[in-house]
Amino acid sequence: MRTTLATALFLLTLAMTSGTGKADTQTAPEESRDRDQFPIGTWSAAVVVDGTQFPQATMLFNTAGSLSIATPVSLATGVWHRTGTTTFDWEGREVYQPGPGLPGYVLINQHAALDGDTLTSSGESKVYDQDGNFWKTVHTVVTGTLSS
Repeated sequence: MRTTLATALFLLTLAMTSGTGKADTQTAPEESRDRDQFPIGTWSAAVVVDGTQFPQATMLFNTAGSLSIATPVSLATGVWHRTGTTTFDWEGREVYQPGPGLPGYVLINQHAALDGDTLTSSGESKVYDQDGNFWKTVHTVVTGTLSS
């Protein structure tokens, strides 16, 4: 049930952030991909927070500079902007389902680099409890593979 709810909310968020109501994830084969189009697409990502592995995330980067992230227990929306030929920064607000031991939300700030169809990013995130009080700062590393 939670996964179905998370998927439904992710798709709703996707429709709202893309501006067109359609996923803007069309990519060409690697040899013809336009460098100006990175990191556009859907990424399957592993997330490590302060050395602890967390559930797989699905990340969607849109052409308009928006992004959406879905995990089994959270959804995030945010923005990204290019900082170099193969680098970009991204930030977002990840909101968690209510539940014991889960934060309320996390403010994410990441610096990313691409190497072909591999994305690696790292940065600090500010974690807030379910009442909106600052809890702690964590170091997060994300490693992703382009899936579409």
